[in-house]
Amino acid sequence: LYKGLYWVPTPLYALFVTLYHVVYVEGTSSGLHPNSTQLTRIGRIDYTQKITEMSNRASVTSIPTSNLTLLYLHQWLQEQAFAPGVEFLRKIVPANMAHLQYLHGLIASSYDPEEPTLGAFVVRAIAGNVTTIGLVTHQLQLIGWDVLRVVLLDSKARKRLQLATRGGNWGKGGGYSVNGGTPAAILFATSPVVPVKPEPGQVLIPKAVQDTKLLLRNRLSKAI
Repeated sequence: LYKGLYWVPTPLYALFVTLYHVVYVEGTSSGLHPNSTQLTRIGRIDYTQKITEMSNRASVTSIPTSNLTLLYLHQWLQEQAFAPGVEFLRKIVPANMAHLQYLHGLIASSYDPEEPTLGAFVVRAIAGNVTTIGLVTHQLQLIGWDVLRVVLLDSKARKRLQLATRGGNWGKGGGYSVNGGTPAAILFATSPVVPVKPEPGQVLIPKAVQDTKLLLRNRLSKAI
């Protein structure tokens, strides 16, 4: 607590956050190269110098500041349990420009078809009645997911989810046509080993949680 007024991150946490921003937000636009010490460009921030200074303040000696690459920093963040999972990488790469395209290699190398992925599916109020939740569960099972648990949310849990969860309150103000209402239930399931079967004309990445959500929405919009 700085001067009794502001919470200031520790030097180590500040280093984690900076590296996360460099690797997964700026990518090659940061000036760092995926697997070479040659800089892609000189940006407004000299991240080589900045990371060196922050590493020294945090007493971190495991980052070779003379040999900085994006892929090494990703591996280092993984070792510190601060790197995002494959599902998150799948979501951010298609939506961004070429500066994050190097992450495609990370996605391919991290994908294990024999390792199931845990997914959490939030059902909104518009589909929150028992019958529709049963329909969601059934559709997940038809796709190939193994539903582990269905959690119905009481009023306190719904409010807590809206306030504390990223995306819990998106689209507020436009009614069900915008966001489907408040959260009503959460379904926890593990992904299938076999690829998700797409709808006609739809292309899906095997085992992607986001693709399954889109597939569910398309099916439920016809049923509700």
